[in-house]
Amino acid sequence: MNLQSFLKKLQNTLDQEDIVQDPEEIKAYSLDRTKDFSSGGSLLLFPRDVSQVQEIILYANEDKIPLVPSGGRTGYSGGAVASNHEVIVSLKKMNQIVEFDSTLPAITAEAGVITKTLQKEVETRGYYFPIDFASSGSSMIGGNIATNAGGIRVIRYGPIRNWILGLEVVTGKGEILKFISHLFKNNTGYDLKHCFIGSEGTLGIITQATLLVTKKPKDSIVYLFAFSDLKSVLISLEISKKVLEGILCFEFFDSSCLRLVCNRHSLSYPFEELKNKECWYVLLEIEKSEYIHDDLFENFLNEIYNTNLLNATYSDIESKKKELFRYREDISEAVAMSGKFHKNDISLPIKCIDDFVNELKEIVIQNFSDFKLFLFGHLGDGNIHINLLADSLYDENLFKEKISVFDEILYKKIFEYKGSISAEHGIGLLKKKFLPYSKTKEEINYMKEIKKLFDPNCILNPGKIFDL
Repeated sequence: MNLQSFLKKLQNTLDQEDIVQDPEEIKAYSLDRTKDFSSGGSLLLFPRDVSQVQEIILYANEDKIPLVPSGGRTGYSGGAVASNHEVIVSLKKMNQIVEFDSTLPAITAEAGVITKTLQKEVETRGYYFPIDFASSGSSMIGGNIATNAGGIRVIRYGPIRNWILGLEVVTGKGEILKFISHLFKNNTGYDLKHCFIGSEGTLGIITQATLLVTKKPKDSIVYLFAFSDLKSVLISLEISKKVLEGILCFEFFDSSCLRLVCNRHSLSYPFEELKNKECWYVLLEIEKSEYIHDDLFENFLNEIYNTNLLNATYSDIESKKKELFRYREDISEAVAMSGKFHKNDISLPIKCIDDFVNELKEIVIQNFSDFKLFLFGHLGDGNIHINLLADSLYDENLFKEKISVFDEILYKKIFEYKGSISAEHGIGLLKKKFLPYSKTKEEINYMKEIKKLFDPNCILNPGKIFDL
């Protein structure tokens, strides 16, 4: 690794203001939202176009410089962490909307465009970009693609992979690949762009994307249901999928989450009589349409009410809908404010979730009784966020030790249920030793061969997903 040689070459490629050596600024860009790693980047670069990204990668190959691609750094798996003297390549200044094609319709944007910015741009054109989550105000399109981001509307629209028409990528070799297309149909062999979607920056740096957009959903109604047990929640999900059209989200959370959110954010309880009762909550959002006034919708409500439903409320008023969504969307922040916490983002076959949660609760009671368990997530697509919380004064070393044991038990249990150890945030550094719980040995070997093909010197995001 010859950093001085690399730095000298960069002087002819980047403006001086785009080469940052200030330790404090480098430190800020060395970490994502994961709390498990120390910062250790050696240099911070801000390329402004694809040719500069290409030259950075070519120079890095010559001088054996490891590179960490950086977007909004909103992930929870250590995928954007620079902890071993890597050079950070931030796409922040590649933030232009390139084109809007109303004939498709689709939007082409550079990788550094903030997700919310792209959503608003699409909105001004009368369309809708459906990939949405709590961090959309700071996450970037390139990072969304590199982690195959999902969010609260996956039940309706699927993950971002479904919306990518084309990509521009600079591989670990320094080759520019243009999978940019204005074609819906193109059956000409392997569709290589999919190798880069969800690759966490280990194969190439995404510099531009063409993303399909769709019509805006109709005005919606948001329901909040309270059920006495999780089995009834799953029955209500089954009923919803069978009967309803236009489901926009189906979120769930337990009563521990609700109490924490209400206490931390001074929110009123939606159902005062359930304040101290153990139960489960569902946030269901559906498009308004003619059928919500007919017998079909009445039958849906009757079926829901015939489960172990404790109470329900709804609204189609924007301000009230936002209030209802806060019960779900403010959970992560409330947990983070309340002590030492550990997050897990997993997915399971929906039919197994009740049995899995019952076993998980028993595991926590028997082995981790000094921790509090908080469960919430995107139930409509089987994605559960598992949070453990300890008192802020809990010994840091003991906390890490016990969390490590918990993860091992958890991932073995997920393997038994044929689930995934990562539903949304990828593998990164945090989960790579557990990758065999979700991928076979053969799959991992093929992934490693693909890595060698696109990045033979292993300079891009080294150590992420797996070791070579």
